[in-house]
Amino acid sequence: MDHKILGLCAAKIHEDECYRRIDEIEKAAKKRGYKLLVFDPEVILEMEKGFEARNLLFMMNPDKLAGLIIDAEHIADKRVVLALRDKAKEKNIPFVSFNMPLEGSVSVISNPENTFRELLNHLFSVHGCKTFDYVGSVKDSMRCSILLKVFHEEMEKMGNVVAEERIVHGEFDDEDMLEKVRCNLDKAIPDAIVCTCDRIAIKVCYELKKRGLRVPEDVIVTGMRGCARGKLHTPLLTTGQKDMQGMAERAIESIEAMNRGETPDMLQMVDGSLRLAQSCGCTYEEHRDTTELVRDLYDVIDLREKLDNHLYRMEAALLKSKDFRDSGTVLREFLIDDVVVCCRKAYMDDIFYEGDVQGTEEYKERMV
Repeated sequence: MDHKILGLCAAKIHEDECYRRIDEIEKAAKKRGYKLLVFDPEVILEMEKGFEARNLLFMMNPDKLAGLIIDAEHIADKRVVLALRDKAKEKNIPFVSFNMPLEGSVSVISNPENTFRELLNHLFSVHGCKTFDYVGSVKDSMRCSILLKVFHEEMEKMGNVVAEERIVHGEFDDEDMLEKVRCNLDKAIPDAIVCTCDRIAIKVCYELKKRGLRVPEDVIVTGMRGCARGKLHTPLLTTGQKDMQGMAERAIESIEAMNRGETPDMLQMVDGSLRLAQSCGCTYEEHRDTTELVRDLYDVIDLREKLDNHLYRMEAALLKSKDFRDSGTVLREFLIDDVVVCCRKAYMDDIFYEGDVQGTEEYKERMV
């Protein structure tokens, strides 16, 4: 094959979590002599009204691709994922679903089972935890099913009987889930609260702080997934983290195998690792309550990333504007507040629309 280009479809590419995944895939690709072509299908579909998802692959010049990796878990519209999968098959392009099992394609995902089992045994044998609360993400997901099964198995081995109401499910920003956590805390304070996501664990830490409870002195809190916020949180979260490097290498190895005419395993699970830290009491840190400051700072960063992404989309739409009226329509769609647009008079000479453009005199004092 005379070309060495891999396509990568990923959503929310300006967010830290996605950037980490892209970085690991790019490093693995570079190690094998590939260049990586990255694009965000959600942004393209938002820009190109009426553009069909099945045509997205043509924007990547499919004849030049040695393979296509799609970060399927984080693309909200799964129809886009399926359309890309089907079009890749039609063009005989090796296709790998990254981070999410996808029927009919090779899928490389993280296996949380061994890491979560190691975490529960650590809490029991090292920290002497006897009572546990479980706070998980969406109940019907494959990942959550694995973790819940491990939790029940390990509790049985420890001789612990966990009441059904002490097992809570929901999204990290789900108020109903947090209300169930509060109700459980009102009834009894467990030795440890194990969460299947770092963001959920952080929410639980905030709730404990409101009650005057300290982590880990009063309650141990642990997460999973190893997200960036968990690394900035105080106390630093004990968590299970994905082996992104191993997953990236496995995905590219699978593409190379398909190009050789081989058939790799359809579902490939890569073990993660346990990161012991302050929230279970394994590392010491002089008492410094920086949680609120870090949270506020991270919220500002998150807002800035969303704003940047919004402005990128607006810029792309403006570049496609045919005239001043089109530009005005784009600005009204993307900008919420009253905005004054300043541009050269020559731009408007041939396209002046009465009522659309006003003289500059009354706005001089507002121009900077």
